[in-house]
Amino acid sequence: VKEWKELFSIQSKALGQEHNEVLVTRNNLANALLSTGQVRTAYNHHKAVMDMRSRKQKDSADTLVSMFNVACCACLNGDLETAHKTLLSATQLGFCDVQSLKTDHDLGMLRDTMHDDFEKLIKKCEGNKRKKEKPKLVLESPDRYDMPNVHV
Repeated sequence: VKEWKELFSIQSKALGQEHNEVLVTRNNLANALLSTGQVRTAYNHHKAVMDMRSRKQKDSADTLVSMFNVACCACLNGDLETAHKTLLSATQLGFCDVQSLKTDHDLGMLRDTMHDDFEKLIKKCEGNKRKKEKPKLVLESPDRYDMPNVHV
């Protein structure tokens, strides 16, 4: 944790709080804090990263992962309402990591106590995944091909 704190401090001063490298380091710091049981501090860092990423691009993959991390920390803090609201927002913006939603241990309390609401989140997430995986129809111009006797 100490090394991540030092790196975060150095990078913040040199690059500014919202620089992508600083956000990645701050995310790693939050994960290190979480692994040592410092859930509230980890939540604060994950929330800051989420807020900064949201200002840049609300529905980017990085923002959605940050939202997931905030929800995990909120759940571990016993704040199930914030965890649920954050995951709901993430799924509305396109979050589609069904596997993490179903299996991440940090969300266990939310899965167990808000079962119906959690099932709705899973269904929305599955729908997002299907949309993302759906092949796109690409129409090509006939003049793209060299076909001398065909008139369009």
